[in-house]
Amino acid sequence: MVQLLLEVLKHARMQRGQVLFQTHPILHWLSFRKRCNSTESYTQCRHDIFVILNLVLGILNILIEVFVSSHT
Repeated sequence: MVQLLLEVLKHARMQRGQVLFQTHPILHWLSFRKRCNSTESYTQCRHDIFVILNLVLGILNILIEVFVSSHT
């Protein structure tokens, strides 16, 4: 399992993370701090913050809808 994760992360690094991280938000989150502290541009870092924020708000929205529909 760990070896598979390392292979995926290595592949993601080779691909600059664009396609893989769009389909795997967890991997996007894991690499977020490292990429923002490296030589990545500020604009890319800010874009990553909005992607993560959008993901969190989407999950929160689903949870609220489920909670409201189950209590009505």
